[in-house]
Amino acid sequence: MAGRPRGPSWAKAPSGSLARGAYAAAALYGLRGDQAARAAWLEIMDAVTVTDWRERRFGQFFDALLLLHQGHAGEAASVLERAPRRDPAHAFQDGVWEPWCAALRAEAAVLTIRPDTAACLSAARAMTSDNPIAVAIVERAAALPGGHDELIGAAAVFEAAGCRYQWARTLAFIGGAERERGESALAEMGAAPMAWPL
Repeated sequence: MAGRPRGPSWAKAPSGSLARGAYAAAALYGLRGDQAARAAWLEIMDAVTVTDWRERRFGQFFDALLLLHQGHAGEAASVLERAPRRDPAHAFQDGVWEPWCAALRAEAAVLTIRPDTAACLSAARAMTSDNPIAVAIVERAAALPGGHDELIGAAAVFEAAGCRYQWARTLAFIGGAERERGESALAEMGAAPMAWPL
């Protein structure tokens, strides 16, 4: 691969620490609808790691984030329900991503109208209590569909925190003029149109 670092230390121990950035870039291009660029970043990720990072929690988070944007809530739920590949060396890193995964799992559960949605929301609230952005994702999920005031509140949390993507996504969930505003903001960010659950 052109531009890939070379040398004995690289050949012996590719750095897994680079995988998160590459996977985030792949997710970003996926959100933009640029599948060629996404594939290129996934190739870079494979080149700089020695393990399948798709089985780590951060990989599951980025995959689910993209699937939810594309309207594939059922697939997002399946991705998030897979237990991460157990590796004591990465237990802490996986733990850091657990609240984010729990928040998206709650959203996927609501969007797929699962029978255990209430339990999923309860578990997500417990797991995200120290993370205000993840909490807002969970509360947004709990407000779907139709919880106008709660969705407005979640949008305000995202806006105050500078989380423009989640802010715009929340506006789209509200509907009406707010939906148009959210979809316009997503387009200004370069995001592909947000799909509704398929």
